[in-house]
Amino acid sequence: MKPGGIMGDPPRSPCKCDKTFHRRRLSRPAAATRGSATGDLVRLVILLILFIVLSHIIVDYASHRDRVVSMENQWDSLLMLILILPAIYFFYFRPADLQRREMDRINLEKTRFAGEVAELGKRWHTILDLMDDGVIIINAAHTVEFVNPYITRALGIREGMTCGAATAGLCDAIQTVGAGAATRRQEWTAPDGRMYELFSTPLRGADGGASRLALLHDVTSRKTMERDLRRTTEELERLAAVSKAIISSNNVSLPFVGDLMLDAALKLTGSPIGFVGHMDQKTGALVVPTFTGEVWEICRVKGKSMVFPKAGGLIGWALNSRRPLISNDPANDPRSDGSPEGHLPVTRVILVPAVVGDSQAMGMVAVANAQRDYTKEDVDTLEKFADRYALFVQRFWIESDLKETTAFLTQLLDSIPDPIYYKNVDGIYLGCNNAFARFLGVEKHLVAGATDDHLLPPELAALQKQRDRELLEHRMAQRYETSFPAVMGGDPHDVVYVKAAYQDAAGAVAGLVGVIMDVSDRKRWERSLQETNMALEKTVEELRVAHTMLMRTEKLASLGALSAGVAHEIKNPLNIISTTVQLMMLERPGPDEAPPSYKTILEQVARAVKITDNLRDFARERPPEIRRLPLQEFLERTIALVEYEMTVESNRILRCFPEETVYAEFDPDQMAQVFINLISNARDSLNEKRARLARAGGHQDGWFGELRISLTAGDEQAIIRFEDTGMGIPQQIANRIFDPFFSTKPEKSTGLGLSISYGIVENHGGNIQVESKEGEGAAFTVTLPLKSPHPYQDSQPAGRKE
Repeated sequence: MKPGGIMGDPPRSPCKCDKTFHRRRLSRPAAATRGSATGDLVRLVILLILFIVLSHIIVDYASHRDRVVSMENQWDSLLMLILILPAIYFFYFRPADLQRREMDRINLEKTRFAGEVAELGKRWHTILDLMDDGVIIINAAHTVEFVNPYITRALGIREGMTCGAATAGLCDAIQTVGAGAATRRQEWTAPDGRMYELFSTPLRGADGGASRLALLHDVTSRKTMERDLRRTTEELERLAAVSKAIISSNNVSLPFVGDLMLDAALKLTGSPIGFVGHMDQKTGALVVPTFTGEVWEICRVKGKSMVFPKAGGLIGWALNSRRPLISNDPANDPRSDGSPEGHLPVTRVILVPAVVGDSQAMGMVAVANAQRDYTKEDVDTLEKFADRYALFVQRFWIESDLKETTAFLTQLLDSIPDPIYYKNVDGIYLGCNNAFARFLGVEKHLVAGATDDHLLPPELAALQKQRDRELLEHRMAQRYETSFPAVMGGDPHDVVYVKAAYQDAAGAVAGLVGVIMDVSDRKRWERSLQETNMALEKTVEELRVAHTMLMRTEKLASLGALSAGVAHEIKNPLNIISTTVQLMMLERPGPDEAPPSYKTILEQVARAVKITDNLRDFARERPPEIRRLPLQEFLERTIALVEYEMTVESNRILRCFPEETVYAEFDPDQMAQVFINLISNARDSLNEKRARLARAGGHQDGWFGELRISLTAGDEQAIIRFEDTGMGIPQQIANRIFDPFFSTKPEKSTGLGLSISYGIVENHGGNIQVESKEGEGAAFTVTLPLKSPHPYQDSQPAGRKE
């Protein structure tokens, strides 16, 4: 039986089935159709001829019998023949014709179906060739009747082989079901170790022979995955049990976790013996509290112990290198050098150090003496448990350190006299020191788990909760003072809260810690000290003012006496020089013919005389002639003396006076001298700035200097402010401008103007101050009392000539 017949190919013709044969078979239906149409036409012609002959015979017969036949009878006979003739055709000739046509159609369908079956067979062969599964047919004679390429490629079986020559076991696996048995599914393992899923079903050929069709599906990967999955599932279950035991309680001991680790390691690797140990945090020795019972009994090392201060051999190599060790022949392993005599005899061993990251080893997981060689898969399994064990040992160390640190911090906090507490983000107290409990008047164990509503009065609790929310939201440390109500009948406290947020390991805000400092005593001391300081500061200020006034008075008095003598002695020679020069000029034919030097001498003499007059005025101590005058009007008259010159020089004077008249008591001559001196200084500063702008190439032509004069009045004093936009006063000389003979314009000034002005204002019971910013301008502020300290000496109405 050929495979093509099994898969549905049409039976092959005994003759050669070439393309010509197929064309001949396919052309027969068309020729038969054309012949059928021609035969129908011939039969119709013959039928017409018979009809005509029969009509003549009948008519002729009737005419001989009756001799005389009417025309009407002849037409009736003809009509009868016309009706009989179609009936004969349809009942006799048409059925045979329809049967013949149906046979032609059936033959045509058979031919088309045979072509489709052939095409389908080719497709099935293509599919079988491309399949990743094997297809094999074995007939009743145990001969391989058909295989697809996969079978040949994977197992080397070809068509025509007998079961004895084919791959061992495959034919037997297929034939075990029996030729007439139903479909069966079974697993079969090839000699190379690959696993297949075998589907076998009976198959009967067209000749009646019994065969079996088998499909082979490679399930090696699936079986391996299933095995790995089972192993992984068991690993995960045991890892989960270990992890659950580790995290379920904070009191899990190292031996308990070691027992879980060792039991899992032995079961997963099929090992009879092993141990799990950890490193001692302080000494660095390997401590082995967990091992199988046989280990201690079999070990013959002298002075054996569960503590290895310095492990050697394979164990030492694994700990020092921090890498897993697998050896299926440890007796000949060079890394076993240094093992003590009498140590546990092992035939196979795996040693996996428990390491966290790249740090030192935390412990070790070891198994030995399995009935098979250990593989990399066993090492990977133990590494997973070793990693968990390393984390647990590290956690155990951290918890031990944490307990010690917690105990130390608790003692430290309790030794601090200031109350300290800490809360979580929900405002629940987590703990405090003894001072905080005493401060609140409660037992310390009652603080943990409580809130501000439980421990503090309502108003203070609301304040603390609001401040806590602000702190946790902005993460900014807080320091604020508040009053704490009396506790247990005591006095209220002034306290300072100092708070800060703390974070968890992930950087998120976990809560806050606060310190309460009782500053009641300090507040009392501060208030007392503040009062004392204020009294001392007032006394010091009074002493400083008195000292300044004394020094200035002595300085001015000395300078006045000296100035009076100098002025008297200098003025006489100056008068002689002036008279002599004038006489010399009179001796000239005309005044215009005098040399320019004479005029220069007279100008300088006049300047010297002016200086001596100023010195005499400076030295003359006369009481001011006080009058009650309106300040606005007085300032307007004073400004009018210099406003024209300032306007010509492109300077402007701005006034800012109140509408209500302000009266003050002062000496008009002396105060006019002060105001004119301040306005003149401002004018010089504005002109100097204009000149500097011109030298720098600035737009000085469009620049206007401004002097703003403002007047404000209070209940007891008047404030006159002269503010210009000139050059200003350098900071380093601002404190010297009121000293006698100090001037920033030595070529134009004697340096006495501001000093005399200061003395005049001070003599009126007022004050004069300066504010300046170099390059932007200066402001002089004159403060005058509305009521002069000198007796009022003039009752003349305002506006009288001074």
